[in-house]
Amino acid sequence: MRKYMTLAVAITSLVGTVAACGDDDDAAGGDDDGGTATVKFAPTDDGRSGSVDVALREYLVLPESTRHEGGTFDFNVRNDGPAHTHKLVVAKTDLPADDLPTNDDGSVDEEGAGIEVIGEVEALAVGAAATLRVDVGAGQYVLLCTIVEEVDGQMIVHYEQGMHTAFTVE
Repeated sequence: MRKYMTLAVAITSLVGTVAACGDDDDAAGGDDDGGTATVKFAPTDDGRSGSVDVALREYLVLPESTRHEGGTFDFNVRNDGPAHTHKLVVAKTDLPADDLPTNDDGSVDEEGAGIEVIGEVEALAVGAAATLRVDVGAGQYVLLCTIVEEVDGQMIVHYEQGMHTAFTVE
């Protein structure tokens, strides 16, 4: 019993430490949106403003941050799988990330009202990576996967599975 109590205290201490580290908005350059930091890019030698690393996983789109300053920068995208091909679409929209126009099969209508596709990385196999260079101005964007695939006789729409995230450019 004492072993379990010691483990519980250690876990509680660790959780408190991690929470405290993630809560320091001023030191991290964060803002009032739950601690998400705004990444400010210094211009590079080739004229880019910077880069954003984005991991794709079943069924998540995970950028290193969801708020950035505008400019020309690279989305460095990698498919962490573990099993499915994914792609990344960058769309400008004022619509909520989970309420984009869809087709009858549930896939995102990339030409629908209120959405403008800025760029995309085509299908990436598990473990593959690619870079998408885009010029983005201030506004609201959604990063999403638009793949629709059949798995064991069932149609899987990655967007419907939650593979999207809001992305703000200031």
